[in-house]
Amino acid sequence: MQTESVFHHGDYQLACSARKMANGRYLPSLTVTKVVWPTRVRTIAIEARDFEAEDAAIEEARVRGMEWIAHYG
Repeated sequence: MQTESVFHHGDYQLACSARKMANGRYLPSLTVTKVVWPTRVRTIAIEARDFEAEDAAIEEARVRGMEWIAHYG
């Protein structure tokens, strides 16, 4: 099962999710979408690391999205 939270920052939407793995830990995932023209979707790789709490995994994805926007957005 995967839980998703959506955050907005400027012209970008961050779809941050946490997928529960077989060991009960959570793996973060991030998709960044530019919501103004020209729109584009980017799935951003996150360092291979899992988290005990679902909220922590989603927060990690959000932080990585903010870093991506700061450097490449």
